[in-house]
Amino acid sequence: TVVSQLGIRTQTCTLTPDVNGNATESGQYLLDQRLIPQAGPLLLLNTLFSVDTSRQTVAMNRLYATISIPTTRTVGRFAYVINSNGNNLSMYTIRESDGILQQMNPTNIATGGLPWGIAIDPSGQFVYVANQGSNNISMYNIRESDGVLKSIAPAVASATGVTKITVDPTGRFAYATATGVTTVSAYAIESNGVLSFMNSSAPTEAYPFDSTVYLSGRFMYVPNQNSNSISMFVIDQTTGNLTTNGILRGVAAPLNMVIDPSNRFAYVAQDSGGRVSWLSIDPTIGTLTYESMVTTGSPRSLAIDPSGQFLYVCNRTSNNVSMYKVDKNTGNLTRIGGLVPTTGNFPYDIAIR
Repeated sequence: TVVSQLGIRTQTCTLTPDVNGNATESGQYLLDQRLIPQAGPLLLLNTLFSVDTSRQTVAMNRLYATISIPTTRTVGRFAYVINSNGNNLSMYTIRESDGILQQMNPTNIATGGLPWGIAIDPSGQFVYVANQGSNNISMYNIRESDGVLKSIAPAVASATGVTKITVDPTGRFAYATATGVTTVSAYAIESNGVLSFMNSSAPTEAYPFDSTVYLSGRFMYVPNQNSNSISMFVIDQTTGNLTTNGILRGVAAPLNMVIDPSNRFAYVAQDSGGRVSWLSIDPTIGTLTYESMVTTGSPRSLAIDPSGQFLYVCNRTSNNVSMYKVDKNTGNLTRIGGLVPTTGNFPYDIAIR
């Protein structure tokens, strides 16, 4: 769907920024956020235009106009790894040329007790950490210049034994799983990034360890470690409430699950056999099909950079991170680089910005 201005003839073109993050074209611009995930505010140098923020389109009546967008990279900029036994998280920059992680200064920031899960909101402004030991969720702001984190509010309460938190693609809702209950809890995200409990939950199976949302925001998946299964849900796009959508069985001890930016593949860290498996996703009904696997050692959690080129694996018993190149056509993984040590013990989760 495109936006047109009443009585104004427009032409359509694809916005492609140059190396400085600028593009000059005429007519109407459709911002493809798969290419520009952090587009930021639009700076329009002509008047008489209309903006549809929900569709991310701009219509203008001048033949020549300029839209300036902050320079964006082809891979993520920052990575954050939580260290469960250290009650902190490690902060890294990502080298754009090859995806290798490099430590920030400072290297760590404190979390709550026994942090187990981490998530970044779609705008790239906020980080959330699920603290199993203190039964709460920590909230941080990401400093745009260098990726260093700062706490934005006291931690909010969670269900007993919270393990993981995930944010939906709209940035309006967050979902948390906990080993002390067999449900997923829902939170609303305020404009300042603070979480507010919605008093809404949906049933899972035994020991729900994680939750991840399909990038369109239509489906959510919860790996159930002790049930060797993955619960599937449909998300109400207005309220954020969850409806059950079946269960995938036969996935041994699933701990963590991520979805690639193309919405084609899901990757699962499995405690059984030290494996990372990938599943194909039916985009219409959200069902999952097993494809293949690699052995990584002691995988606890996974993260894919925004470009979909690299997958990172936290190995909890060896205190390091494995790195893989992703084949976007088949989902296959190829090992790159050596093992990157973490700056704390028992790395339990990782997030890419």
